[in-house]
Amino acid sequence: MSAARDGLLNERNFAAHAAWLPETAGLGRVSRSRTAVVVRSGTGSDTFNIVCRADFSGLGSGAAVLKARRIARSFSGQPFTWWVGPASKPAALPGILEAAGFEPVADELAMGVSLRKLRLPSPDPRVRPVRTRAGVTAVAGILARNWSPPDRAVIRLWKRGAAAVLKPASPVRLFLAFEGNTPAAACELFLRDGVAGIYNVSTLKRYRGRGLGIAVTAAALREAKGLGLGTAVLQASADGRGLYERLGFSATGRFVEYRLQKGISG
Repeated sequence: MSAARDGLLNERNFAAHAAWLPETAGLGRVSRSRTAVVVRSGTGSDTFNIVCRADFSGLGSGAAVLKARRIARSFSGQPFTWWVGPASKPAALPGILEAAGFEPVADELAMGVSLRKLRLPSPDPRVRPVRTRAGVTAVAGILARNWSPPDRAVIRLWKRGAAAVLKPASPVRLFLAFEGNTPAAACELFLRDGVAGIYNVSTLKRYRGRGLGIAVTAAALREAKGLGLGTAVLQASADGRGLYERLGFSATGRFVEYRLQKGISG
């Protein structure tokens, strides 16, 4: 399995994942075209207002800069992020975005693995799949606390989409890890086109260092493998890379997150 193919699968899964919850919750709108997937979530949060899977390869450099600026203006001043992934085109896209007034603010490693090659630890009894609205709310509460103060848009959107998340045909599977009776860590599995995407692996600060992150991630991957999917993909921080490599993941490229520079409206 080639890194280029895994990178493409990673970016496709990421784009589908970015669009699914805002679209399903009915708060915003998603535009899909040959040049980009644009998610306007209606939340006012750049956690959910996203541009991704861009392909400007048919445009000259000047036209590409103008296109990027038009997309930026379509957010009407609301914050958003633009994710350049391993399959975004052309290779010069980062320079195009910078010429349009964007700056890189974060990057993560794109990783993939054949689910047949996974090296999973034994199931951890602290981990449970989410089956109820209360469980979805608990996941949202953990994810929201990745920000200080907690991002209320995260809680609002997950609550709004809870009924759809819990349907049997939903592409989303959520998992919680508990310390005693306290939800302490969460993970999201997103299923699309035979690919399992791992997202939102989060552990509350006071419970870190207890193996909850790897336990909840392994549970999600075990679920994907049991469903017969072929490939798993994710985005890893520098700190998380070693953890995922131990499970069998390897690098397929990078995701770089861009924001408009302050004072530039697009």
